Amino acid sequence: MQTCYTTKSTTRYFLVLFAFCLFFQNSSAQSDSEKVSAEELHDWAHYLASDEMKGRQNGSPEMKEAARFIAENFKSSGLKPLPGMDSFFQPYTFKSRRSGELKEQNVLAYLEGSDPDLKNEYIIFSAHFDHVGIGRIVDGDSIYNGANDNAAGTTTMMGLARSWKRSGIRPKRSVIFAAFSGEEMGMHGSRHFFENCPVSSDNIFMNLNFEMTGHCTKLGKQRYYITGPSYTNFDELLDEYNIETKWKRDATVEGADGLLFASDNVVFAVDRSEDEMKLNIPAHTLCTHGGEDHIHRPHDEPGFMNYDNMADLVNYLAKLGIFLSEMDDDVIKWDHKAFAKAMKNRRR
Repeated sequence: MQTCYTTKSTTRYFLVLFAFCLFFQNSSAQSDSEKVSAEELHDWAHYLASDEMKGRQNGSPEMKEAARFIAENFKSSGLKPLPGMDSFFQPYTFKSRRSGELKEQNVLAYLEGSDPDLKNEYIIFSAHFDHVGIGRIVDGDSIYNGANDNAAGTTTMMGLARSWKRSGIRPKRSVIFAAFSGEEMGMHGSRHFFENCPVSSDNIFMNLNFEMTGHCTKLGKQRYYITGPSYTNFDELLDEYNIETKWKRDATVEGADGLLFASDNVVFAVDRSEDEMKLNIPAHTLCTHGGEDHIHRPHDEPGFMNYDNMADLVNYLAKLGIFLSEMDDDVIKWDHKAFAKAMKNRRR
């Protein structure tokens, strides 16, 4: 099977690498008291993916409870509602063919950037927190807990906010933490957010979405991949950054380009407002899932996830997020030719 990853130019981003070296030399290592622990992530994920949450189906009372839990977590991490909003909740409705009109809500939080100029630009860290609820019984179990998909990504995002609170380090750009509902039924939450964004989309620097970050049995520890790697130079920037880290990006995952369309990041990345799809805001999903067989199955349970690896990922992301917040505006670039070629092949 042919891999979808395309090797691109080996052009080195000297200025980016130089900036990172300065950042790496001047940033002190996190103390153990500042790091997010595996135990904390374990507890958060076990709550969101417990049997009592009944698979977090959109429109359910359990989704309201999950939203409340996430909002409380954001608040305890020192985050605030977005400018112009008076709470962490962004309500919306959408129609489902099976259930009719459903009431849902995104959970949004804000961390103001420390730089007087860059704070007017935004990095969005996101994850969806819904799943598919209760379904066909498999081996006596009908609850589709959605631990890795996507209590793990939600927990990773919450852990990132908690890490920054403890360290006292603030990113230079402002950060929006977005827990989206409605993803499993058509990315309704992220679409509502983008179409009703409390901040100008022109000021969104990038979106990094977290999906299925709880397993590492196949990809390996301290390994991740991003979706759509061929369509921007973000993969190369990560590889430069990772020279000084234990974490590495896996460039061998088959189908990674096509997975650009599989999660909420695509709402930011691709403009569908006209007949021809156009690239918009740089946006990728980061994932440690290596093809384990639990997707949309009852055995996607929180007990199977590796919380030590998740905690290590969160603490890696805490430093990466600061680095991204200091980048020049035009560092992340789309490869329009690669995207156009891929879209042409998809239509065949």
